Amino acid sequence: MRIARVLITGVLTGTMLFAGLSAGLFVGSTATHADVVSVDPGKSLSANRPIVGTSQNLPSVGAVATWNIGSIPAELINTYYESGSALRDQRDVATAARVWSKKWVNQTCGGMDKATVRKCKVAAVFDIDDTLLSSFPILSTNSPAFTFSQSAFDQAALACTGSVIEPVKNLYLSLQRMGVGMILITGRSESLRDSTANCLRQAGITNWQQFILRQSGDTDMASVYKVKARKSLIKKGWQIGPSVGDQVSDMSYGALEHGFLIPNPMYFIP
Repeated sequence: MRIARVLITGVLTGTMLFAGLSAGLFVGSTATHADVVSVDPGKSLSANRPIVGTSQNLPSVGAVATWNIGSIPAELINTYYESGSALRDQRDVATAARVWSKKWVNQTCGGMDKATVRKCKVAAVFDIDDTLLSSFPILSTNSPAFTFSQSAFDQAALACTGSVIEPVKNLYLSLQRMGVGMILITGRSESLRDSTANCLRQAGITNWQQFILRQSGDTDMASVYKVKARKSLIKKGWQIGPSVGDQVSDMSYGALEHGFLIPNPMYFIP
């Protein structure tokens, strides 16, 4: 099992004892303002493309059917979200993404006129779970808290019981107003397309150009599945600038210009 966590200085790989999470889970999380830093997952993963995130550390999801994070980290995660620290961190990364994207669009398209931007076919890629829609309301109320089950997660997706992550929604709408193409790439299965689309529309997230879900029988790691999807979009003429997600695997292996990592202390997906 590959275990990793994102730190200010990069990604550590190897065995990580769960007891160590309580001491190092939220470095700087009680600060008024989160540090937005470069995340270096290594040249093989990032393909020399920069990734920007926060100093938030990530515990990993193990290769097990049900994942239980434990009581001490669960208490810290609740505090992180309920204190407003998560919202501040989300806002910081979204702001960094907006500032960078505006400069990139201007340089790539030779101007900011909406018709010009649309014509040059620039795109932003967004993940869904814990990027646009938060699973915290679901996972925090499980018994034990933050126990993860894929079947329960799929049922919650069908019922649309998550909540919108406002800073990322606002980023989506801001880029959309610039004329940037909105592309959704999610690890959710194709069977959840209609329910997910309806849930996004209820949250005010609409008018995407592409909505890519995992096909039945696809067993690729998330990082591989998502880079394949980005490469297929580039072959269709899209120029992908920012990729916004809560996992390094949302932006691994390139086929994008810049990654923006939304903090997620609940799980890690390689």
